[in-house]
Amino acid sequence: MKKYFKKKKLELISLFGLLLLFSCGGGGDYDVQTTAPAPVAAVITAADLAVAIPENPEANASLGTVQASVNTGSLQYSLTSQSVAGALAINASTGAVTVADATLFDFETVQSLTANIRITSGSVSEDVTVTITLTDVDEVIDPVITVSDLAVSIDENPIAGTTIGTIQASVNTGSLQFSLVSQTTDGALAVNATSGEVTVADATLFDFETVQSLTANIRITSGSVSEDIIVTITLTDVDELGAGYTIWTGATLTFTKSSGGDPTLASQQDALTDNVKITRGNTGGQIYNIVTESGYDKVSSPADTEWALGTVDDIDSLTFEPFRAATGGAPKNVVGQNLVLHLITDDVYISVKFISWAAGKAGGFAYERSTPN
Repeated sequence: MKKYFKKKKLELISLFGLLLLFSCGGGGDYDVQTTAPAPVAAVITAADLAVAIPENPEANASLGTVQASVNTGSLQYSLTSQSVAGALAINASTGAVTVADATLFDFETVQSLTANIRITSGSVSEDVTVTITLTDVDEVIDPVITVSDLAVSIDENPIAGTTIGTIQASVNTGSLQFSLVSQTTDGALAVNATSGEVTVADATLFDFETVQSLTANIRITSGSVSEDIIVTITLTDVDELGAGYTIWTGATLTFTKSSGGDPTLASQQDALTDNVKITRGNTGGQIYNIVTESGYDKVSSPADTEWALGTVDDIDSLTFEPFRAATGGAPKNVVGQNLVLHLITDDVYISVKFISWAAGKAGGFAYERSTPN
């Protein structure tokens, strides 16, 4: 009986050893197969972004962040389209939406902007919409004035009211007003309040012998904003004809001394002034001043006059001589040419053009001349 139990005990121990051997992979003759867990698919959760902001934000201003998450991996953000090209930008890793071009956020042009944002994780993506609603702002634009100094050079003794120049100025909003703040010669200049035109106010103050330049401070204003500039007028000296001279620029008169006409008759004399009356004798020769001459003097007649080829427009540059010298010794050769006659005592300048000069000692001639203003 004892042998029987001993035998059974050995059998049980052997069976347990075999089971233990198989369970531990012993013996090297058996491969145990293991299966890897299946990968987890990315699932993106995201929401649209909608915000309202005042118009005219600053460039790069934050508009909000797209709210998104993923169960595995990381997220990337990209702009696929937007209703106003170039207006928005997005951070590729954070989803932060910012202002790319601030000039496109103008309520008067567009009231809302939209964009499509794609959120990606590996091969998985989700699209969301960003909507930016603009609110109107009562815009107050500060004026910006652009202006430059004015510097000109003019001849002395201009005529009152003459335009010297116009101040070049501009403003980004509103209108401009111009005013004289100060000037070195009081009363010399004036400025148009709306156009900026600078003119001669008192011509007597533009005398080179007294002052060679005049300056003025001009203020340009738009609302509460102003800019000051300097106007500089440089005078140039002019070879003056003498104080009190007069240039006749009135209607043209035609005077004719007929051939054979009696030079002592008033009808045969051109009575310019009490000091000068022009006529011509019938024995040939040139014209003379019957007020002080009974006939012509070849060198000096007409007395109390001097002449120059040209016009009164160039009076400062003309050379005045006695009549015969001014005509080159042949009065008939200046028919049709412009001359200027200076009445010396009266200090009057007259435009003259001979239209005929009779030959053969007939004494006739005719000219056109200006009259008093």
